[in-house]
Amino acid sequence: MTFEQYIQGMTRRELVSHLLCPAIRSTPIPTADPREYFDVIFADPEFKPGTVFFFPSKKEDIIKMHKKLTEHIGSAPIGSMDMETSPNAINGGTNFGTAMSISAANSLEDAYTCGEACAKQGLECGICWSYGPVADLNINPKNPIINTRSWGDDADRAGDFVEAFVKGMQDSGMIATAKHFPGDGIDDRDQHICTTANTLSKEEWMATFGKVWKRLIDGGLRSIMPGHIGLPAYEEDGKVVPATISKTLLTDLLRGEFGFDGLIVSDGMNMGGLAPYVTIEEGIIKMVQAGCDVLLFANFWADISYILDVLEKAIDEGEITIERVKESVYRIWKEKQRLGLLGEGEKMIYHPCSEADIKRYSETAARIAKNALSIYKNELGVLPLDEKKIKKVISVDVTNSEGPVNNLVDEVMRQKGIEVIKYGEYTENGLVREAQLPKADVIIVHFYYGSQWCTNHIAPNGVMIRCVYEYLFKTNMPVVMVCHGSPYIPFTFPYVKTILNTFSGVDVDPDAIYDVLFGKTEAKGVTPVKLP
Repeated sequence: MTFEQYIQGMTRRELVSHLLCPAIRSTPIPTADPREYFDVIFADPEFKPGTVFFFPSKKEDIIKMHKKLTEHIGSAPIGSMDMETSPNAINGGTNFGTAMSISAANSLEDAYTCGEACAKQGLECGICWSYGPVADLNINPKNPIINTRSWGDDADRAGDFVEAFVKGMQDSGMIATAKHFPGDGIDDRDQHICTTANTLSKEEWMATFGKVWKRLIDGGLRSIMPGHIGLPAYEEDGKVVPATISKTLLTDLLRGEFGFDGLIVSDGMNMGGLAPYVTIEEGIIKMVQAGCDVLLFANFWADISYILDVLEKAIDEGEITIERVKESVYRIWKEKQRLGLLGEGEKMIYHPCSEADIKRYSETAARIAKNALSIYKNELGVLPLDEKKIKKVISVDVTNSEGPVNNLVDEVMRQKGIEVIKYGEYTENGLVREAQLPKADVIIVHFYYGSQWCTNHIAPNGVMIRCVYEYLFKTNMPVVMVCHGSPYIPFTFPYVKTILNTFSGVDVDPDAIYDVLFGKTEAKGVTPVKLP
C-alpha cells in the first residue's frame, strides 16, 4: 500500500487524528481515570489515531483491545508501551531490573538480549513501539527522576549499553524510542512538576549528551522522545524552552544538524513541564510547529474533539500547513508499512515468543541480578557475614515509595533459620530510636530509593534520618547498608563503612543478595556512576 493509497479518502480530521496518541487501559481497574477507556477516548467517530499507548495490562486483554482498535480505525494502530528495560508492563513479561543494574552487570550481550525480549514479548500482543530506552546521563546525583533509569554518567560507556539495547530491540522488529532529548540528569528537579533545564554549554553538551544522541541516530534509531527540558545554550537569549515546543531543538538541531528523520513523539502533554508553560491551544500548535509527529497522552490534556478542533482551526488560519501534518502522517505510515500492519501483509501482530526464548530471557534476568551486585565499601571487613554466627538480624526498611516494600531478602534469611526483627516507616514496629533496639548480631538497613515521579524525593530526609543515623553511628552492632535502587545514598551518609549496591528498586533476586552478604558468591558489579 502506497502512502497515497493510505491517505486516500481520509478527511482532514482523520489526518490530524494520526498525530494524537491516546493512553488506553485494556485491563480495567477500580481506580482508573474514566478518560483511559475506549468509549470516552473514541466518542468522536472521526478520531482514528495512528498510534495508541497501552497501560500495563494482561496480554490477552491487550490483544482484545488491539483488535477492537484495528476494527474502529480501519488498520492496526502502532501499539506502544513503556519498555525502558523490560517487557514486564505486560503481565508475565520478564523483569530485567533497572538500566543501571544492567549496566552494572557489565554485559553488552545481556543488554542486547533485554532489548530483544522487549520486542519479542511485546509483539505477542501487538505492542510494536517502545517508549524506551532512557538515553539520559545521570550526572547530577540529586536528579529525582532519572537516577537508576539511566545507564550511567559517562557518555561512552552509557552509549555502549543504550546502543546495544536499541539494536536488540530493533533487530527483532520493535521501534525503539530514546528519551528524553536533549537530555535529563543535570537538573535537580522533575519535569513532571516543572520545566527543567540542561544547563551545559554547547561544547559540554556535544561532548556528553550530544555524543550519545548522534551515535544513536547514526546507528539507525527510529524514534526520539523530547522532554519538557530546555537547552538554553542553543536558544536565542539563553531562554529555557521545553524541547517539546522548541523548533530550534527539534527542527534545527535534531532534524537539521543531526539528520534525524524518524518519529518524534512528545513526552506526556499533561506534564507540569509543559502544562503551566503554555495554554492548551498554544501547546498543541507549538508541538506540531516544533516538529513533533505524535502528541502523547492527548486524552489527558483536553477532550479529543477539542484538540482536533484546535488543529483544524490552526490549519485554516495558516499556523500549521496540511503539508506539515502529512509529513508526520507519512512517518507513521512508513513505520506501519515496515512493521507489516497494513493490508493483507500483516506480519508483526501477535507474533508468538518461543518457550526457548522465554527460558533464555529468564536466565538473562537472573544473571543480571547476580552480576550487578557491587560491594561499594567494606572498610571494617564486616562482609562476608558468617552464616554460622548470625542468628538474629535487625532489618530496617527505608523507602521513598508511598507504602511498604516487599523485602524478600528477609524471607530468604528466615528460610535459612535466621530470626529477623523488622523496623521501618511502614512496618508494625515503625522506626525506633537506637536505645530501644534489641540486641542482634547485625543491623541491615535497606534503602529502597528509586525514581518516583512528581515527588522530587530521591535523597533520604525526615525523622527517619535521625533514627538511621543512630543505628549507623551509636550502636555497637555491625551495620550493613544495602542500597536497592539509587547508589547515591552515600552522599547522605558519607561515613558509612559497609555498603552493598543492587542498583534496582526491588529485590530482583533476593537469593543472590543473600549469597553476596554471606560470602557464598562474589560481588561482580561495576558501578556505572561516580560516587563519593
